Amino acid sequence: MIQELISTSSPRCLNGNAGFGIVAQTRGMAPNVCLVADSLSGYTHIAVPGSGRNPTVYLHALRRTGGATRHIVSRIADSGNDYSGRSNRIAHHLVIEEGYVRNLPGGPADLATQNIFRLNWNDNPGELPSRDLRFPDVPPKKCLHWEQITGDAGWGGIVAEHTEKGNPINIVFSPEQHKSEHLLALIGEALALLPLSVRWRVTFSTYYMKAQETSTDAIQIRCCLAGSEERQTPHTLVLDLRQRMGAAPVGIYVASARGAVKQPLETPPVVGQTHNVPSAVSVPVNLASGGLKPKKRGRIGLNYSGDVTFETTEEHGWWKKNWWIVVALALILLIVGGILIYQALNSKSQSEEQSEALRPLIEEQHVAVTLELQDMKKKMEMLENEIAELKNEIKGSRRSLLEPFLQFGREIGQLYRSSGKVR
Repeated sequence: MIQELISTSSPRCLNGNAGFGIVAQTRGMAPNVCLVADSLSGYTHIAVPGSGRNPTVYLHALRRTGGATRHIVSRIADSGNDYSGRSNRIAHHLVIEEGYVRNLPGGPADLATQNIFRLNWNDNPGELPSRDLRFPDVPPKKCLHWEQITGDAGWGGIVAEHTEKGNPINIVFSPEQHKSEHLLALIGEALALLPLSVRWRVTFSTYYMKAQETSTDAIQIRCCLAGSEERQTPHTLVLDLRQRMGAAPVGIYVASARGAVKQPLETPPVVGQTHNVPSAVSVPVNLASGGLKPKKRGRIGLNYSGDVTFETTEEHGWWKKNWWIVVALALILLIVGGILIYQALNSKSQSEEQSEALRPLIEEQHVAVTLELQDMKKKMEMLENEIAELKNEIKGSRRSLLEPFLQFGREIGQLYRSSGKVR
């Protein structure tokens, strides 16, 4: 199922308030889903509103709400000035359930290129009709936009390789040189090289802002404005489109991006009416002079589900001639693994034998400690009895010490009484 939401500045939103808010949404859309989608509506102008020099955000984000993961494909763009004269933006979000993406095998970037977004809003707030969007697959092809902008179509393969591995990528762009539609085309070419099962896992933004991310849901392909703080991210592949970048390192995806490898991908059936995907148009781009040295060359290991056919057969000839090397390496790994497993099991059995040998000694020590504690308890009881006897003796000694004085007092008393009688 696909649900939609449109957010902009209006004199009256769906909640009856004026200002920035939701002006249209699909009937029955849950409030928490609306809140999550509208949280992606933020936008920062870099030029005069309505001048045409502000970049457009084409976005694919993942959010988990109500115990389910949802895909949000959005377009957020400058919308001139609002009714009060303030700068305005319009955000149109498509919220797609996980099970529905099989009807959109081309991936999120291909969906964003379709004519499905509202570019402006001058209507009254209201509900949007449900739409059943279905588009066919986009097969991998030569990355012409990457070739035009960077000088080598293979850089599209580098982006595909890193996204498949889950690595983040920062693409630095200049709004004067690169339109947002060009950036979306670059991302679309890279995603088309990936297997169908991977395309919808890749998140991206053609105008990245930190507010588009959460602590658990990051943006993988970030198109960062030149000079912005967002482009300075550690442990991230950075591609600067303002410069020619030389030749990309060798790899399967790089060869596919250059059109040298055919990658047949299984296309799931698309139910219902399909639409032709408009092909991207190459637009001349002013490129800065200079070059970026490519990284150290070397073969890049990739996990790719699908048959790969090379135009040349040199590598296949090497495998046929040297297959015994692979077999020998496999046997060595099996032998080493067996030895390690045997040593682990043997050490375990030895430790168990040592434990059994120590068990009688431990039990003997336990009995000895128990007897010692009992003996100490008896000694404590004897000590308590001696203390009680000592107290009684002290009381008796006190009485014996006072007895002479008491006797003397009694005698004095008798004398006093007897002297009284005489008188």
